[in-house]
Amino acid sequence: MSHEEAVIEAARTGLAEWLEGLVPEVEDKTVVSAILEASIHGHVDCVDVLLEEYESTIPTTYTTWDSLLKAAVAAAAYGHLDVLELLLSKIHPGSDRLQSSDLCSTAHQALAAAAEGGHLDVVKFTVEYVKKKDYTQFFLVLGRAIFGDQKAVVEFLLDLEEFEWDLKDAFVEAVDAEDKSLADRIYGLYLQKSTKKDLFTYLACCGFLDALKYLYETQNADFELIGEAFVKTVEWRGNDTLEFLLSTDRVSSEAFEKGFEKAVVASWDRENMVPFLLEKKRASAQSINKAFVAAWSSEMLRILHSCEHIWDESICTVFEKATRGMKKSYSTKEGENVRIIKLLCTKDCISAEMIGQAFVAAASNGQSELLMLLRDDGRISSQKVGEAFVATATREKSDMMMSLYDKSISPDALLSAFSNAAYRGRIRNVKELVKLLSNQDLVPQ
Repeated sequence: MSHEEAVIEAARTGLAEWLEGLVPEVEDKTVVSAILEASIHGHVDCVDVLLEEYESTIPTTYTTWDSLLKAAVAAAAYGHLDVLELLLSKIHPGSDRLQSSDLCSTAHQALAAAAEGGHLDVVKFTVEYVKKKDYTQFFLVLGRAIFGDQKAVVEFLLDLEEFEWDLKDAFVEAVDAEDKSLADRIYGLYLQKSTKKDLFTYLACCGFLDALKYLYETQNADFELIGEAFVKTVEWRGNDTLEFLLSTDRVSSEAFEKGFEKAVVASWDRENMVPFLLEKKRASAQSINKAFVAAWSSEMLRILHSCEHIWDESICTVFEKATRGMKKSYSTKEGENVRIIKLLCTKDCISAEMIGQAFVAAASNGQSELLMLLRDDGRISSQKVGEAFVATATREKSDMMMSLYDKSISPDALLSAFSNAAYRGRIRNVKELVKLLSNQDLVPQ
């Protein structure tokens, strides 16, 4: 057995005297690991020996600091009060704000772990500790005690008026534990500081379906409450929660359409959410087209267009918006704008002027693939081809410019392209344009 293995074994089995002789022979990381091992098994004498070595020789780093914090949480989780007291007496963040924040989080974790494990003595000690440190807000502790079915701890925590427990989490755990009396009690406490609407919406958005159903069944939930919850839920949750809300028959047409329109632009899972809502056949044509115009995703536009009839006016509006966006060199949605134009460019409602504008914008933006896609479109006039040719003269690669050249390009367009290329220092383009301008068959000399 190596020295390192012996230290860990001594810490695990509580052989403090043996440990004391071994500690000077091992590296710092072994000492830190041994502290955690001794804390888990509740050997306070071993922790004391190791902490003495830690304090005297080990440099304070975030790695070793983090290990001490983990040891404190482990001691609380296993109900070793004496070890926890010793560790917390030695952990001092000083003026380090990050370490102070870490210690606050550790105290929270220790209290939650002790509560779930039913270690009431540790809970009481930690409560007094966090009071002194003023760590008394929004602890996710009561729910952990309910989850662990630790009734004595739950009662103790509920009697602590100066603490602000997360009652929403506690309500969910009480419902899951099928403790209706406790759930009703927690709901009553919750109403002293917040509203039924806030809790109902939270449960819906987070997908706590059992707790949501319980609140719906035991409390009056009117059309307004259900409707508002529906609208907010489409941004966050999957279809199960929405299916339940719809099954209540209390989601009005107005609320459904508002939720549908929000899902198109704001839902994190819009590719699944929008088809789900479309299948319900409750969104009006006006709402669908409004959502179509507001959508910024080409995939969402494809979904809407494939499922429903989209008005020509809506298609044109989206196409023109994408063209304007492509003209902006700073656009953060450049790729989407290109994909939208590709998606809609074949529609009959897109006029020659609109397709021409998109063609010129593609040239100005250096979108060669889109440029070639639109090049053979019969709606594009020779004038727009000339404008696009002039625009490509500012691009670095001359092949894009020359791919647009044909004999319909006017001398004036060649001169404008030459001026643009020269101004931007595009030497290769300048050379190509000089050749064209020198051709007497193309440009009268």
